[in-house]
Amino acid sequence: MLSRINLVPQLPVSTRIRKLKAPLLALLAGAMLLFFSLENRLLDRRLESTDRDLAEIEREISLFEQLQAQVQALTTRSKALEQEKQKLEGDAGALTNSQTAPRRLSLALLKITEALPPTVKCQKIEFGKDAVQLHGVAMQYRDLPPVIKALKEDPLFKAAQIQDIDRVEGDHDRLLFTIVLALE
Repeated sequence: MLSRINLVPQLPVSTRIRKLKAPLLALLAGAMLLFFSLENRLLDRRLESTDRDLAEIEREISLFEQLQAQVQALTTRSKALEQEKQKLEGDAGALTNSQTAPRRLSLALLKITEALPPTVKCQKIEFGKDAVQLHGVAMQYRDLPPVIKALKEDPLFKAAQIQDIDRVEGDHDRLLFTIVLALE
C-alpha cells in the first residue's frame, strides 16, 4: 500500500492560531454587534409597546375617574332623592293624618261620651298620637268597670284600662280616676 507523505513542513500551531485570531475576533465582534443591535431593536419594540400600554392605561384611568365621578354624583343624587322621597312620604302621611285625625278624634269623643254613665263625670281628656287619657270623677267604683268594658268592646280602641284611682279629699264617696285608651 502506498501512502502519501506530505513533505511540506507545516506551520506551527501557534502561528496558525495567530493567523486565525484576527478573523475569529472579527467574526466574534460581528456576532456581538449583531446580537446587541438585535437586542437594542427588541428593547426599543418593548419600550414602544410599554409606552402604548401605558398610554392606554392612562386613558382607562381617566375614563375610570370620570365614571367614578359620575357614580359619586349619581349616588349623591340618589341619596338626595331618597331623602326627598322620605320627606314627601312624611308630608303625605301627615296630610292623611291631618285629614283623618279630626274625624278620628271626634269619633273617639263620641264613643267615650256614649260609654260614660251619668254617675261618672269626665274632667279632662288628653289625646296622644295613639292613646287617649281620660281623667274624671266617679260616684262609686262599680260605675267604672262597665265603662272599661264598653270601651274595650268598641273597635276604635285596642285596649282600655284604669291607670290610676284615688279617693277625693273631703268626700270619700267619690273617686278620682284615670283611664288609658289605646287607639286602633
